Amino acid sequence: MKSRSLYAFMALLVLASLALSGCQSTESVQAQPSSTDFIPLAVTAPDCTHGNRIKAITAVDPYTVKFTLCEPDRTFPAKVGSPAFSIQDDTVLSETQGDPGKISQIANGTGPFSIVDTSIIKQIRLERRDDYWGIPVRLRSITLQWDGDSKYRRTNLSIRSVDGISSINPTDVNSIRLDSYLQVVEAPVVSTVFVGMNNTIAPFDSLPIRQALATAFDRQNLALNLFSPSAAPANQLVPPYFDIGHTSSLRWYDFDTRKTNEQLTQAGFDFTQELILSYDETPSDLIPEPSQVASELAAELKSAGVKVKLKPLPSAEFQQAWMAGELGLYLAAFKPDYPDANSFFETFFLQDNPMIGKTDAAIAREIKTLMASTDPSIIQASADVINNWVKQSVVLIPLVHTNEVLGFRAVVGSIIAGPFGENFSSMTINDQNLAFMQANPASNLWPVDLSPNDDRRTARLVFDTLTTFDLTGVGVLPGLADSWSSNASMTEWTFMLRYDVAFKNGALLDANDVVATFAAQADAGNPNHRPEVNYDYYRRFFGNFLNAQP
Repeated sequence: MKSRSLYAFMALLVLASLALSGCQSTESVQAQPSSTDFIPLAVTAPDCTHGNRIKAITAVDPYTVKFTLCEPDRTFPAKVGSPAFSIQDDTVLSETQGDPGKISQIANGTGPFSIVDTSIIKQIRLERRDDYWGIPVRLRSITLQWDGDSKYRRTNLSIRSVDGISSINPTDVNSIRLDSYLQVVEAPVVSTVFVGMNNTIAPFDSLPIRQALATAFDRQNLALNLFSPSAAPANQLVPPYFDIGHTSSLRWYDFDTRKTNEQLTQAGFDFTQELILSYDETPSDLIPEPSQVASELAAELKSAGVKVKLKPLPSAEFQQAWMAGELGLYLAAFKPDYPDANSFFETFFLQDNPMIGKTDAAIAREIKTLMASTDPSIIQASADVINNWVKQSVVLIPLVHTNEVLGFRAVVGSIIAGPFGENFSSMTINDQNLAFMQANPASNLWPVDLSPNDDRRTARLVFDTLTTFDLTGVGVLPGLADSWSSNASMTEWTFMLRYDVAFKNGALLDANDVVATFAAQADAGNPNHRPEVNYDYYRRFFGNFLNAQP
Protein backbone atom coordinates (compact mmCIF):
# COMPACT_ATOMS: atom_id res chain seq x y z
CA MET A 1 0.00 0.00 0.00
CA LYS A 2 1.20 3.52 -0.83
CA SER A 3 -0.23 6.93 -0.19
CA ARG A 4 -2.16 8.62 -2.97
CA SER A 5 -0.13 11.82 -2.58
CA LEU A 6 3.16 10.00 -3.15
CA TYR A 7 1.85 8.31 -6.29
CA ALA A 8 0.48 11.58 -7.63
CA PHE A 9 3.77 13.39 -6.97
CA MET A 10 5.83 10.68 -8.67
CA ALA A 11 3.47 10.61 -11.64
CA LEU A 12 3.89 14.36 -12.10
CA LEU A 13 7.67 13.96 -12.06
CA VAL A 14 7.46 11.31 -14.75
CA LEU A 15 5.19 13.43 -16.91
CA ALA A 16 7.45 16.44 -16.50
CA SER A 17 10.49 14.47 -17.60
CA LEU A 18 8.60 13.22 -20.65
CA ALA A 19 7.66 16.79 -21.56
CA LEU A 20 11.31 17.87 -21.37
CA SER A 21 12.41 15.03 -23.65
CA GLY A 22 9.37 15.01 -25.95
CA CYS A 23 11.54 14.92 -29.07
CA GLN A 24 12.74 11.44 -28.12
CA SER A 25 9.37 9.68 -28.38
CA THR A 26 5.87 10.31 -29.70
CA GLU A 27 4.32 7.21 -28.04
CA SER A 28 1.73 7.52 -25.28
CA VAL A 29 3.22 6.42 -21.99
CA GLN A 30 1.31 5.44 -18.83
CA ALA A 31 3.11 6.73 -15.76
CA GLN A 32 3.86 3.88 -13.36
CA PRO A 33 4.25 4.96 -9.73
CA SER A 34 7.68 4.71 -8.19
CA SER A 35 8.54 1.52 -6.36
CA THR A 36 11.60 2.78 -4.47
CA ASP A 37 9.98 2.25 -1.05
CA PHE A 38 8.16 -0.99 -1.90
CA ILE A 39 9.15 -4.01 0.19
CA PRO A 40 7.49 -7.06 -1.42
CA LEU A 41 5.60 -9.58 0.67
CA ALA A 42 5.64 -13.31 0.04
CA VAL A 43 4.32 -16.46 1.66
CA THR A 44 5.78 -19.84 0.83
CA ALA A 45 5.23 -23.43 1.88
CA PRO A 46 8.28 -25.69 2.18
CA ASP A 47 6.66 -28.29 -0.09
CA CYS A 48 3.36 -29.69 -1.37
CA THR A 49 3.15 -32.75 0.84
CA HIS A 50 0.46 -31.59 3.26
CA GLY A 51 -2.54 -31.36 0.97
CA ASN A 52 -1.91 -27.73 0.06
CA ARG A 53 -2.52 -26.84 -3.59
CA ILE A 54 -0.80 -23.44 -3.39
CA LYS A 55 2.95 -23.41 -2.76
CA ALA A 56 3.75 -19.69 -2.85
CA ILE A 57 2.19 -16.24 -3.24
CA THR A 58 4.66 -13.51 -4.14
CA ALA A 59 4.59 -9.78 -4.80
CA VAL A 60 7.01 -9.53 -7.73
CA ASP A 61 6.79 -5.73 -7.83
CA PRO A 62 4.15 -3.18 -6.73
CA TYR A 63 1.79 -4.20 -9.53
CA THR A 64 2.61 -7.87 -10.15
CA VAL A 65 1.55 -10.88 -8.09
CA LYS A 66 2.54 -14.47 -8.79
CA PHE A 67 0.83 -17.60 -7.46
CA THR A 68 2.79 -20.86 -7.59
CA LEU A 69 0.57 -23.95 -7.47
CA CYS A 70 1.34 -27.52 -6.58
CA GLU A 71 -0.69 -28.89 -9.49
CA PRO A 72 -2.02 -27.54 -12.80
CA ASP A 73 -5.28 -25.61 -12.54
CA ARG A 74 -6.82 -23.93 -15.58
CA THR A 75 -9.67 -22.60 -13.40
CA PHE A 76 -7.42 -20.58 -11.09
CA PRO A 77 -8.31 -17.14 -12.60
CA ALA A 78 -12.00 -17.95 -12.10
CA LYS A 79 -11.53 -19.04 -8.50
CA VAL A 80 -9.87 -15.80 -7.41
CA GLY A 81 -12.99 -13.94 -8.61
CA SER A 82 -15.00 -15.30 -5.67
CA PRO A 83 -16.06 -12.65 -3.12
CA ALA A 84 -14.26 -14.77 -0.51
CA PHE A 85 -11.07 -13.35 -2.00
CA SER A 86 -12.10 -9.69 -1.99
CA ILE A 87 -8.86 -7.75 -1.76
CA GLN A 88 -8.23 -5.95 1.53
CA ASP A 89 -5.91 -3.09 2.44
CA ASP A 90 -2.97 -4.79 4.17
CA THR A 91 -2.92 -2.11 6.88
CA VAL A 92 -6.58 -2.69 7.75
CA LEU A 93 -5.99 -6.44 7.71
CA SER A 94 -3.25 -6.02 10.30
CA GLU A 95 -5.26 -3.56 12.40
CA THR A 96 -8.19 -5.97 12.55
CA GLN A 97 -5.96 -9.06 12.77
CA GLY A 98 -7.96 -10.51 9.91
CA ASP A 99 -11.25 -10.57 11.83
CA PRO A 100 -14.03 -10.86 9.18
CA GLY A 101 -16.51 -9.18 11.53
CA LYS A 102 -14.34 -6.12 12.05
CA ILE A 103 -13.44 -6.00 8.37
CA SER A 104 -17.17 -6.02 7.56
CA GLN A 105 -17.78 -3.13 9.95
CA ILE A 106 -14.97 -1.01 8.50
CA ALA A 107 -15.86 -2.03 4.92
CA ASN A 108 -12.74 -0.45 3.45
CA GLY A 109 -13.16 -1.63 -0.11
CA THR A 110 -12.21 -0.59 -3.62
CA GLY A 111 -15.72 -1.30 -4.95
CA PRO A 112 -18.31 0.96 -6.59
CA PHE A 113 -20.18 1.70 -3.35
CA SER A 114 -19.28 2.48 0.25
CA ILE A 115 -21.43 1.93 3.33
CA VAL A 116 -22.52 5.20 4.92
CA ASP A 117 -25.25 4.22 7.39
CA THR A 118 -25.96 1.06 9.40
CA SER A 119 -28.01 2.69 12.19
CA ILE A 120 -31.43 1.45 11.06
CA ILE A 121 -32.42 -2.09 12.01
CA LYS A 122 -32.47 -4.56 9.08
CA GLN A 123 -31.07 -1.98 6.70
CA ILE A 124 -27.82 -0.50 5.44
CA ARG A 125 -27.29 2.44 3.10
CA LEU A 126 -24.59 2.57 0.47
CA GLU A 127 -23.48 5.52 -1.64
CA ARG A 128 -21.60 5.44 -4.89
CA ARG A 129 -17.92 6.28 -4.95
CA ASP A 130 -17.16 8.99 -7.44
CA ASP A 131 -13.50 7.95 -7.37
CA TYR A 132 -14.33 4.37 -8.37
CA TRP A 133 -11.74 3.01 -10.79
CA GLY A 134 -14.22 1.14 -13.00
CA ILE A 135 -17.16 2.13 -15.20
CA PRO A 136 -18.93 5.16 -13.64
CA VAL A 137 -21.77 4.14 -11.33
CA ARG A 138 -25.26 5.29 -12.37
CA LEU A 139 -27.03 4.95 -9.04
CA ARG A 140 -26.44 7.57 -6.38
CA SER A 141 -27.31 5.21 -3.52
CA ILE A 142 -28.62 1.77 -2.62
CA THR A 143 -30.69 1.12 0.50
CA LEU A 144 -30.31 -2.57 1.21
CA GLN A 145 -32.99 -4.12 3.43
CA TRP A 146 -33.79 -7.69 4.42
CA ASP A 147 -36.59 -9.87 5.69
CA GLY A 148 -36.97 -13.65 5.64
CA ASP A 149 -40.72 -13.58 4.86
CA SER A 150 -41.30 -13.77 1.10
CA LYS A 151 -44.85 -12.41 1.51
CA TYR A 152 -43.50 -9.36 3.32
CA ARG A 153 -40.95 -8.74 0.57
CA ARG A 154 -43.66 -9.14 -2.07
CA THR A 155 -45.95 -6.70 -0.25
CA ASN A 156 -43.21 -4.09 0.00
CA LEU A 157 -42.62 -4.33 -3.72
CA SER A 158 -46.35 -4.02 -4.45
CA ILE A 159 -46.78 -0.89 -2.34
CA ARG A 160 -43.62 0.60 -3.88
CA SER A 161 -41.75 0.92 -0.58
CA VAL A 162 -38.84 -0.90 -2.23
CA ASP A 163 -37.74 -0.95 -5.85
CA GLY A 164 -36.56 -4.56 -6.01
CA ILE A 165 -36.67 -7.85 -4.10
CA SER A 166 -34.88 -11.20 -4.20
CA SER A 167 -36.00 -14.76 -3.49
CA ILE A 168 -39.49 -14.48 -4.93
CA ASN A 169 -41.90 -17.24 -3.95
CA PRO A 170 -42.68 -19.20 -7.14
CA THR A 171 -46.41 -18.71 -6.50
CA ASP A 172 -45.95 -14.92 -6.73
CA VAL A 173 -44.20 -14.83 -10.09
CA ASN A 174 -47.31 -14.73 -12.28
CA SER A 175 -49.04 -12.04 -10.23
CA ILE A 176 -45.93 -9.85 -10.45
CA ARG A 177 -45.77 -10.36 -14.20
CA LEU A 178 -49.43 -9.35 -14.54
CA ASP A 179 -48.77 -6.07 -12.71
CA SER A 180 -47.79 -3.50 -15.33
CA TYR A 181 -45.92 -1.50 -12.69
CA LEU A 182 -43.64 -4.43 -11.84
CA GLN A 183 -41.28 -6.78 -13.67
CA VAL A 184 -39.74 -10.21 -13.06
CA VAL A 185 -36.06 -10.77 -13.82
CA GLU A 186 -34.65 -14.31 -13.90
CA ALA A 187 -31.00 -15.24 -13.69
CA PRO A 188 -29.69 -18.14 -15.81
CA VAL A 189 -30.28 -21.65 -14.48
CA VAL A 190 -26.87 -22.58 -13.07
CA SER A 191 -27.74 -24.16 -9.71
CA THR A 192 -28.86 -27.58 -8.54
CA VAL A 193 -31.10 -28.62 -5.66
CA PHE A 194 -30.32 -32.12 -4.46
CA VAL A 195 -30.78 -34.70 -1.75
CA GLY A 196 -27.44 -35.44 -0.16
CA MET A 197 -26.35 -38.62 1.58
CA ASN A 198 -23.19 -39.20 3.57
CA ASN A 199 -21.95 -42.64 2.52
CA THR A 200 -20.10 -43.14 5.80
CA ILE A 201 -23.35 -43.04 7.82
CA ALA A 202 -25.75 -46.00 7.90
CA PRO A 203 -27.93 -46.86 6.07
CA PHE A 204 -26.49 -44.63 3.33
CA ASP A 205 -23.24 -46.58 3.38
CA SER A 206 -25.13 -49.23 1.38
CA LEU A 207 -24.97 -48.75 -2.40
CA PRO A 208 -28.18 -50.78 -3.05
CA ILE A 209 -30.08 -48.58 -0.58
CA ARG A 210 -28.80 -45.38 -2.20
CA GLN A 211 -29.72 -46.75 -5.63
CA ALA A 212 -33.21 -47.58 -4.38
CA LEU A 213 -33.71 -44.05 -3.04
CA ALA A 214 -32.70 -42.62 -6.43
CA THR A 215 -36.19 -43.45 -7.76
CA ALA A 216 -38.11 -42.01 -4.79
CA PHE A 217 -38.55 -38.37 -5.81
CA ASP A 218 -40.81 -36.81 -8.42
CA ARG A 219 -38.38 -34.30 -9.89
CA GLN A 220 -40.86 -33.11 -12.52
CA ASN A 221 -43.46 -32.23 -9.89
CA LEU A 222 -40.90 -30.45 -7.72
CA ALA A 223 -39.61 -28.33 -10.60
CA LEU A 224 -43.11 -27.43 -11.79
CA ASN A 225 -44.69 -26.50 -8.46
CA LEU A 226 -42.05 -25.45 -5.95
CA PHE A 227 -39.36 -23.63 -7.91
CA SER A 228 -38.90 -20.84 -10.41
CA PRO A 229 -40.68 -20.82 -13.80
CA SER A 230 -37.41 -21.72 -15.51
CA ALA A 231 -36.60 -24.61 -13.17
CA ALA A 232 -36.26 -28.07 -14.72
CA PRO A 233 -35.94 -31.62 -13.39
CA ALA A 234 -32.28 -32.52 -12.98
CA ASN A 235 -30.74 -35.55 -14.65
CA GLN A 236 -27.29 -34.86 -13.21
CA LEU A 237 -25.49 -32.46 -10.93
CA VAL A 238 -24.26 -30.07 -13.65
CA PRO A 239 -27.00 -27.99 -15.36
CA PRO A 240 -27.23 -27.82 -19.18
CA TYR A 241 -26.13 -24.15 -19.01
CA PHE A 242 -22.57 -25.45 -18.87
CA ASP A 243 -21.99 -26.67 -22.42
CA ILE A 244 -18.69 -28.18 -21.31
CA GLY A 245 -19.26 -30.34 -18.26
CA HIS A 246 -22.89 -31.34 -18.75
CA THR A 247 -23.52 -34.77 -20.30
CA SER A 248 -26.46 -34.23 -22.64
CA SER A 249 -27.21 -37.93 -23.17
CA LEU A 250 -27.44 -38.81 -19.47
CA ARG A 251 -30.85 -39.43 -17.87
CA TRP A 252 -31.56 -39.98 -14.18
CA TYR A 253 -33.69 -42.85 -12.86
CA ASP A 254 -37.46 -42.58 -13.38
CA PHE A 255 -39.68 -41.71 -10.43
CA ASP A 256 -41.28 -44.91 -9.13
CA THR A 257 -41.97 -45.29 -5.40
CA ARG A 258 -43.15 -48.89 -5.89
CA LYS A 259 -39.74 -49.71 -7.37
CA THR A 260 -38.13 -47.82 -4.49
CA ASN A 261 -39.92 -50.05 -2.00
CA GLU A 262 -39.05 -53.23 -3.88
CA GLN A 263 -35.35 -52.36 -4.16
CA LEU A 264 -35.17 -51.33 -0.50
CA THR A 265 -36.71 -54.66 0.46
CA GLN A 266 -34.17 -56.53 -1.67
CA ALA A 267 -31.38 -54.50 -0.07
CA GLY A 268 -32.49 -55.55 3.41
CA PHE A 269 -33.59 -52.06 4.44
CA ASP A 270 -35.06 -51.81 7.96
CA PHE A 271 -38.47 -50.23 7.41
CA THR A 272 -38.97 -49.82 11.17
CA GLN A 273 -36.25 -47.16 11.38
CA GLU A 274 -36.98 -43.47 11.02
CA LEU A 275 -34.75 -41.51 8.66
CA ILE A 276 -33.92 -37.93 9.60
CA LEU A 277 -34.14 -35.47 6.68
CA SER A 278 -32.32 -32.28 7.66
CA TYR A 279 -32.59 -28.98 5.83
CA ASP A 280 -31.81 -25.28 6.18
CA GLU A 281 -35.07 -23.65 7.24
CA THR A 282 -34.01 -20.19 6.05
CA PRO A 283 -35.45 -19.12 2.67
CA SER A 284 -32.85 -18.55 -0.01
CA ASP A 285 -32.65 -17.45 -3.62
CA LEU A 286 -32.52 -21.10 -4.70
CA ILE A 287 -35.01 -22.66 -2.26
CA PRO A 288 -37.49 -19.88 -1.47
CA GLU A 289 -39.78 -22.18 0.54
CA PRO A 290 -37.57 -24.92 2.04
CA SER A 291 -40.24 -26.29 4.39
CA GLN A 292 -42.60 -26.97 1.47
CA VAL A 293 -39.87 -28.76 -0.49
CA ALA A 294 -38.80 -30.86 2.49
CA SER A 295 -42.40 -31.81 3.24
CA GLU A 296 -42.93 -32.95 -0.35
CA LEU A 297 -39.77 -35.10 -0.21
CA ALA A 298 -40.90 -36.64 3.06
CA ALA A 299 -44.33 -37.44 1.59
CA GLU A 300 -42.76 -39.19 -1.40
CA LEU A 301 -40.49 -41.26 0.85
CA LYS A 302 -43.46 -42.23 3.00
CA SER A 303 -45.32 -43.38 -0.12
CA ALA A 304 -42.40 -45.78 -0.64
CA GLY A 305 -42.88 -47.11 2.90
CA VAL A 306 -39.99 -45.13 4.44
CA LYS A 307 -40.52 -43.42 7.78
CA VAL A 308 -39.16 -39.88 7.77
CA LYS A 309 -38.74 -37.15 10.38
CA LEU A 310 -38.02 -33.63 9.18
CA LYS A 311 -35.35 -31.65 10.97
CA PRO A 312 -35.35 -27.96 10.06
CA LEU A 313 -32.24 -26.11 11.23
CA PRO A 314 -31.21 -22.45 11.29
CA SER A 315 -28.63 -21.67 8.62
CA ALA A 316 -25.65 -21.56 10.96
CA GLU A 317 -26.56 -24.86 12.61
CA PHE A 318 -27.23 -26.55 9.28
CA GLN A 319 -23.89 -25.41 7.83
CA GLN A 320 -22.04 -26.47 10.96
CA ALA A 321 -23.62 -29.93 11.02
CA TRP A 322 -23.18 -30.32 7.26
CA MET A 323 -19.49 -29.41 7.32
CA ALA A 324 -18.94 -31.62 10.36
CA GLY A 325 -20.25 -34.64 8.43
CA GLU A 326 -23.13 -35.16 10.86
CA LEU A 327 -25.98 -35.22 8.32
CA GLY A 328 -26.82 -38.61 6.87
CA LEU A 329 -29.72 -37.39 4.70
CA TYR A 330 -30.34 -33.75 3.83
CA LEU A 331 -31.84 -31.28 1.37
CA ALA A 332 -29.50 -28.63 -0.03
CA ALA A 333 -28.79 -26.46 -3.06
CA PHE A 334 -25.50 -25.73 -4.72
CA LYS A 335 -24.67 -22.72 -6.82
CA PRO A 336 -21.23 -22.99 -8.44
CA ASP A 337 -18.64 -20.73 -6.88
CA TYR A 338 -17.15 -19.77 -10.22
CA PRO A 339 -18.19 -20.06 -13.89
CA ASP A 340 -16.99 -23.56 -14.70
CA ALA A 341 -18.56 -27.00 -14.30
CA ASN A 342 -15.45 -27.97 -12.38
CA SER A 343 -16.88 -26.06 -9.42
CA PHE A 344 -19.40 -28.89 -9.04
CA PHE A 345 -16.89 -31.69 -9.49
CA GLU A 346 -14.10 -30.27 -7.35
CA THR A 347 -16.41 -29.31 -4.48
CA PHE A 348 -18.13 -32.66 -4.15
CA PHE A 349 -15.79 -35.31 -5.52
CA LEU A 350 -12.11 -34.30 -5.56
CA GLN A 351 -11.52 -35.63 -2.06
CA ASP A 352 -13.38 -37.20 0.84
CA ASN A 353 -15.64 -34.57 2.38
CA PRO A 354 -18.57 -34.18 4.79
CA MET A 355 -21.09 -33.62 2.00
CA ILE A 356 -20.88 -37.09 0.46
CA GLY A 357 -18.45 -38.98 2.71
CA LYS A 358 -15.89 -40.92 0.68
CA THR A 359 -15.15 -40.26 -2.97
CA ASP A 360 -13.46 -42.51 -5.54
CA ALA A 361 -9.75 -42.22 -6.34
CA ALA A 362 -10.38 -42.78 -10.04
CA ILE A 363 -12.89 -39.92 -10.09
CA ALA A 364 -10.41 -37.64 -8.31
CA ARG A 365 -7.93 -38.40 -11.10
CA GLU A 366 -10.53 -37.48 -13.74
CA ILE A 367 -11.09 -34.14 -12.00
CA LYS A 368 -7.37 -33.43 -11.99
CA THR A 369 -7.26 -34.34 -15.68
CA LEU A 370 -9.91 -31.78 -16.61
CA MET A 371 -8.25 -29.16 -14.39
CA ALA A 372 -4.95 -29.68 -16.22
CA SER A 373 -6.32 -29.32 -19.75
CA THR A 374 -7.71 -26.53 -21.90
CA ASP A 375 -8.85 -28.95 -24.61
CA PRO A 376 -12.69 -29.03 -24.58
CA SER A 377 -12.80 -32.64 -25.79
CA ILE A 378 -10.55 -33.83 -22.95
CA ILE A 379 -12.51 -31.82 -20.39
CA GLN A 380 -15.83 -33.18 -21.63
CA ALA A 381 -14.57 -36.77 -21.71
CA SER A 382 -13.60 -36.56 -18.04
CA ALA A 383 -16.88 -34.82 -17.20
CA ASP A 384 -18.84 -37.64 -18.85
CA VAL A 385 -17.01 -40.19 -16.71
CA ILE A 386 -17.75 -38.24 -13.55
CA ASN A 387 -21.42 -37.64 -14.35
CA ASN A 388 -22.05 -41.31 -15.12
CA TRP A 389 -20.26 -42.31 -11.92
CA VAL A 390 -22.56 -40.03 -9.91
CA LYS A 391 -25.56 -41.83 -11.36
CA GLN A 392 -24.18 -45.34 -10.83
CA SER A 393 -22.91 -44.66 -7.31
CA VAL A 394 -25.78 -42.35 -6.30
CA VAL A 395 -23.45 -40.28 -4.14
CA LEU A 396 -26.28 -37.71 -4.21
CA ILE A 397 -29.68 -37.36 -5.88
CA PRO A 398 -30.06 -34.34 -8.18
CA LEU A 399 -33.61 -32.98 -8.03
CA VAL A 400 -34.01 -29.66 -9.80
CA HIS A 401 -31.89 -27.23 -11.80
CA THR A 402 -32.99 -23.78 -10.70
CA ASN A 403 -32.15 -20.11 -10.66
CA GLU A 404 -32.64 -16.88 -8.77
CA VAL A 405 -35.76 -14.85 -9.48
CA LEU A 406 -35.94 -11.16 -8.66
CA GLY A 407 -38.72 -8.62 -8.84
CA PHE A 408 -38.36 -4.92 -9.64
CA ARG A 409 -40.56 -1.93 -10.21
CA ALA A 410 -41.01 -1.23 -13.91
CA VAL A 411 -39.25 2.13 -13.53
CA VAL A 412 -35.95 0.37 -12.81
CA GLY A 413 -34.00 0.00 -16.03
CA SER A 414 -30.90 -1.66 -17.50
CA ILE A 415 -31.22 -4.68 -15.22
CA ILE A 416 -29.02 -7.71 -15.79
CA ALA A 417 -29.29 -10.74 -13.51
CA GLY A 418 -26.28 -12.80 -14.42
CA PRO A 419 -25.38 -16.32 -13.36
CA PHE A 420 -23.19 -14.93 -10.56
CA GLY A 421 -24.76 -11.63 -9.58
CA GLU A 422 -26.58 -8.49 -10.64
CA ASN A 423 -25.41 -5.26 -12.26
CA PHE A 424 -26.49 -2.80 -9.57
CA SER A 425 -23.78 -0.35 -10.61
CA SER A 426 -25.38 0.23 -14.00
CA MET A 427 -29.08 0.02 -13.11
CA THR A 428 -31.17 3.16 -13.58
CA ILE A 429 -34.09 4.74 -11.72
CA ASN A 430 -35.45 8.26 -11.91
CA ASP A 431 -34.04 9.63 -8.63
CA GLN A 432 -30.91 7.41 -8.80
CA ASN A 433 -31.71 5.96 -5.35
CA LEU A 434 -32.60 2.26 -5.31
CA ALA A 435 -34.17 0.37 -2.39
CA PHE A 436 -33.66 -3.41 -2.55
CA MET A 437 -34.92 -6.05 -0.10
CA GLN A 438 -33.30 -9.48 0.15
CA ALA A 439 -34.05 -12.49 2.35
CA ASN A 440 -30.98 -12.54 4.61
CA PRO A 441 -28.97 -9.90 6.47
CA ALA A 442 -25.87 -8.41 4.92
CA SER A 443 -23.86 -9.53 7.91
CA ASN A 444 -20.52 -10.69 6.50
CA LEU A 445 -18.92 -8.57 3.80
CA TRP A 446 -15.72 -10.62 3.75
CA PRO A 447 -17.42 -14.01 3.26
CA VAL A 448 -14.45 -16.32 3.75
CA ASP A 449 -16.70 -18.96 5.34
CA LEU A 450 -19.73 -20.53 3.69
CA SER A 451 -22.31 -17.79 3.39
CA PRO A 452 -25.67 -17.05 1.74
CA ASN A 453 -25.80 -15.35 -1.63
CA ASP A 454 -27.08 -12.20 0.09
CA ASP A 455 -23.71 -11.74 1.82
CA ARG A 456 -21.86 -12.21 -1.45
CA ARG A 457 -24.20 -9.77 -3.21
CA THR A 458 -23.34 -7.04 -0.71
CA ALA A 459 -19.63 -7.86 -0.76
CA ARG A 460 -19.54 -7.29 -4.52
CA LEU A 461 -20.93 -3.78 -4.03
CA VAL A 462 -18.19 -2.77 -1.58
CA PHE A 463 -15.13 -4.84 -2.50
CA ASP A 464 -13.37 -6.03 -5.64
CA THR A 465 -11.52 -9.18 -6.61
CA LEU A 466 -8.64 -9.84 -8.98
CA THR A 467 -11.04 -11.10 -11.62
CA THR A 468 -14.77 -10.82 -12.08
CA PHE A 469 -17.47 -12.86 -13.79
CA ASP A 470 -19.28 -12.10 -17.04
CA LEU A 471 -22.91 -11.21 -16.30
CA THR A 472 -24.02 -12.61 -19.65
CA GLY A 473 -22.20 -15.95 -19.72
CA VAL A 474 -19.51 -18.07 -18.12
CA GLY A 475 -16.53 -15.90 -18.94
CA VAL A 476 -13.90 -14.50 -16.57
CA LEU A 477 -13.17 -10.79 -16.94
CA PRO A 478 -10.55 -8.40 -15.56
CA GLY A 479 -11.13 -6.98 -12.10
CA LEU A 480 -8.40 -5.43 -9.99
CA ALA A 481 -6.05 -7.32 -12.28
CA ASP A 482 -6.28 -6.00 -15.83
CA SER A 483 -4.45 -9.02 -17.24
CA TRP A 484 -3.00 -12.39 -16.22
CA SER A 485 -1.00 -15.23 -17.72
CA SER A 486 0.32 -18.66 -16.83
CA ASN A 487 3.23 -20.88 -17.65
CA ALA A 488 2.67 -23.80 -20.03
CA SER A 489 1.79 -26.23 -17.24
CA MET A 490 -0.66 -23.82 -15.55
CA THR A 491 1.19 -24.12 -12.23
CA GLU A 492 2.27 -20.45 -12.16
CA TRP A 493 -0.26 -17.65 -12.55
CA THR A 494 0.87 -14.03 -12.77
CA PHE A 495 -1.58 -11.13 -12.35
CA MET A 496 -0.89 -7.54 -13.41
CA LEU A 497 -2.72 -5.02 -11.22
CA ARG A 498 -4.37 -1.78 -12.27
CA TYR A 499 -2.72 1.49 -11.29
CA ASP A 500 -4.29 4.14 -9.08
CA VAL A 501 -7.05 2.03 -7.51
CA ALA A 502 -8.05 3.56 -4.19
CA PHE A 503 -9.52 1.93 -1.11
CA LYS A 504 -12.23 3.85 0.74
CA ASN A 505 -9.61 5.17 3.20
CA GLY A 506 -7.56 6.65 0.35
CA ALA A 507 -4.78 4.04 0.37
CA LEU A 508 -3.78 2.82 -3.07
CA LEU A 509 -3.86 -0.83 -4.10
CA ASP A 510 -0.58 -2.64 -4.60
CA ALA A 511 0.64 -6.22 -4.79
CA ASN A 512 1.24 -6.45 -1.04
CA ASP A 513 -2.50 -6.00 -0.45
CA VAL A 514 -3.15 -9.04 -2.63
CA VAL A 515 -0.50 -11.16 -0.91
CA ALA A 516 -1.72 -10.10 2.54
CA THR A 517 -5.34 -10.90 1.64
CA PHE A 518 -4.52 -14.41 0.48
CA ALA A 519 -1.93 -15.02 3.21
CA ALA A 520 -4.51 -14.29 5.91
CA GLN A 521 -6.49 -17.25 4.61
CA ALA A 522 -3.76 -19.48 3.20
CA ASP A 523 -0.97 -19.30 5.77
CA ALA A 524 -1.74 -20.92 9.11
CA GLY A 525 1.27 -19.15 10.55
CA ASN A 526 0.17 -15.67 9.48
CA PRO A 527 -0.78 -13.33 12.36
CA ASN A 528 -4.01 -12.44 10.52
CA HIS A 529 -5.06 -16.09 10.14
CA ARG A 530 -7.88 -16.64 12.65
CA PRO A 531 -8.11 -20.08 14.30
CA GLU A 532 -11.88 -19.72 14.82
CA VAL A 533 -12.50 -19.09 11.09
CA ASN A 534 -12.91 -22.06 8.77
CA TYR A 535 -11.92 -20.35 5.49
CA ASP A 536 -14.31 -22.72 3.76
CA TYR A 537 -13.87 -21.34 0.26
CA TYR A 538 -10.08 -21.31 0.43
CA ARG A 539 -9.99 -24.94 1.55
CA ARG A 540 -12.60 -25.92 -1.03
CA PHE A 541 -10.56 -24.38 -3.86
CA PHE A 542 -6.98 -24.78 -2.69
CA GLY A 543 -6.81 -27.60 -0.15
CA ASN A 544 -4.99 -27.41 3.15
CA PHE A 545 -3.32 -24.33 4.57
CA LEU A 546 0.31 -23.47 4.00
CA ASN A 547 2.58 -24.01 6.99
CA ALA A 548 -0.11 -25.79 9.01
CA GLN A 549 1.01 -27.66 12.08
CA PRO A 550 1.10 -31.45 11.53
